[in-house]
Amino acid sequence: MRFKRSAPGAGSRVGGVELLDRCDNVVFLGLSGVGKSHLAQALAYRAAAVGYRRIGYLSFCREEATLFFNVVAKRYEHGSIVVTSNLAFSQWSSAFAEDQTLTAALLDPLLHHSHIMQLAGDSYRLEDKRKARQPKGKS
Repeated sequence: MRFKRSAPGAGSRVGGVELLDRCDNVVFLGLSGVGKSHLAQALAYRAAAVGYRRIGYLSFCREEATLFFNVVAKRYEHGSIVVTSNLAFSQWSSAFAEDQTLTAALLDPLLHHSHIMQLAGDSYRLEDKRKARQPKGKS
């Protein structure tokens, strides 16, 4: 798995909860199965009070998109948000009722104090399935 950091040393800061004291956000991006949710849950476990939501798996209707925008807006500079997505930011409007204006307005505060972690690699779930199909004694 390759782990690209948005800034030098960002990975070491994400493991600690000091970024939450600064109300920074963390966004994990990558294909399905590369560990985004696992990393987000590990961070949430350490912080105990971090919000967690998957974006891009299912699209929001306009009302849901507006509600999520309101959550981001209210937490802006008051609390951290951890988000995982299998979509690039340029594709997020497809998850938010195809509303590019709302999506841009949501991304602005979300990304302002964010540490963006781009994950790449093969899906752990698919790798486990491939291993399970191989005859015993072969790897």
